[in-house]
Amino acid sequence: MDEYLAGIEQLAIVRALKASFVAYPIVNALHIMSIGALLTSVWLMDLRILGAFRSLPQAAFVALLRRTALAAFAGAVATGSLLFSVRASEY
Repeated sequence: MDEYLAGIEQLAIVRALKASFVAYPIVNALHIMSIGALLTSVWLMDLRILGAFRSLPQAAFVALLRRTALAAFAGAVATGSLLFSVRASEY
């Protein structure tokens, strides 16, 4: 398992992320924003189901937020994978 994790750290994109002064903080910020977007969209869906935003049709509102939540989840997984891969053998 250690060899596999060390191999992940040797990927070109991971080495570039380690070497860059700006890329890691940008990926980290994108990760935090993705998690925030995911939580916000779920929170808004819950509020709509509980009766808030009654002027908006529930089906369309929830469908839009569901797509937003899925995109935010995908972004969080992608950026989280990059953040993990930088120090994979330590985790």
